[in-house]
Amino acid sequence: MLLTGFLCLALWSASDVLAEHHEACRPPPQTHGNLWVTAAKGAPASVGEFNYDSQARKLHFKDDALHVNKTDHLEMLIFFDEGIFYDIDSHNQSCRKKTLQSTYHCLEVPPNATHVTEGYLGSEFIGDQGVRMRKWRKRVPELEGVVTVATTSCGCVTLFATLFTDSNDVLVFNFLDVEMKVKNPLEVFVPPSFCDGVALEEEADTFFGLFH
Repeated sequence: MLLTGFLCLALWSASDVLAEHHEACRPPPQTHGNLWVTAAKGAPASVGEFNYDSQARKLHFKDDALHVNKTDHLEMLIFFDEGIFYDIDSHNQSCRKKTLQSTYHCLEVPPNATHVTEGYLGSEFIGDQGVRMRKWRKRVPELEGVVTVATTSCGCVTLFATLFTDSNDVLVFNFLDVEMKVKNPLEVFVPPSFCDGVALEEEADTFFGLFH
């Protein structure tokens, strides 16, 4: 932990020297944690557990039925490089395979995003009461909106993200209890057996649309 702190301090110092030029950072190879998605009206749109492999660009998310008061619970497995996702219903042993309309998501800084600011989430002056973060922003035409992603300055772990659309819809993503690993990688990134042979549907969606 102490070594990590010194490394972060060195990186922060370097970033101050190169303050005029910020390149988008890369996320950790694997992350696992909890994701809270809130829509414009303030009620949770979805709350659950996520696993993300940034090298293979695969994401698994499953709703926590205890936190969200709705009858349909979201479970999805997204293969960003392949441009497909699985809409999974484990309770009814059913599965739908669909096209991913856009590969943009909020677990990484969008390519060619603009660096907006760097500061502390919480307090800079009280020990263990703040997180140094960077904020990035990009307009994404296929989403008809602006994506903003805030990451830790050291490590590039996503803290929160927002999508503001041209039609004034808002989605807020908060990432909690993030760990630098994936739980059961040989299971969470493999479609269930009842998805075998499922035909690809014409209907398409985006990462953000799945939570809307």
